[in-house]
Amino acid sequence: MVTIDNDSVIAYVKSIVIDYEGRGNPIFWMTAVGTKVALQAIFSTLVSKHPVEVRFGPNEAQMVRGRRWNVIVPSEGKMHAIYKKLQSGLCAMVMYSSLARADSEDNSFGSAVVLCREGEDEKGVLFHFLNSRIRVPLHEGWKDWVWSVCDKAGSSMMNELLGFGMKGFFLYLPGIERLIEEKIGNAIKKGILMVERG
Repeated sequence: MVTIDNDSVIAYVKSIVIDYEGRGNPIFWMTAVGTKVALQAIFSTLVSKHPVEVRFGPNEAQMVRGRRWNVIVPSEGKMHAIYKKLQSGLCAMVMYSSLARADSEDNSFGSAVVLCREGEDEKGVLFHFLNSRIRVPLHEGWKDWVWSVCDKAGSSMMNELLGFGMKGFFLYLPGIERLIEEKIGNAIKKGILMVERG
């Protein structure tokens, strides 16, 4: 069981994506269940630039480094929350950063976060996200090559985030766009990437 609290209220986390290597452990995505008052208090604490604590139970702690994390909102982008009342009387909350929206215009820093469910095709998700956010035209058959270019570029371009129930990757879009632009012509010339003519 994973929980999140702000020293006065607690909620149960269903999925979360944080940057454990980032300064202050910024949170980019979370789904949680609790009372509406508790969920609103946790969201309010976060957007007021105060940390909240995420605790991983013994089973989940094996998947992550450490059992407790203080998390904050990212310094870039805006945080959003959507609440839904459940039949049980509790409330569900989806909280996300604008950096994680494929259609976001909020890229003044050039950063973005791509999210995918556990078991989802990461390469396909990354390809579709980049195809909607960079100016270089891409073909779906190139998704493995696009993943390879981003992965080989290192953490300055694509950094895997700590996830529970979801996975996430922090991207530096201007750098990735330049890298793909630089490498695409050579990859086509060498026959690594095929271009359909018609």
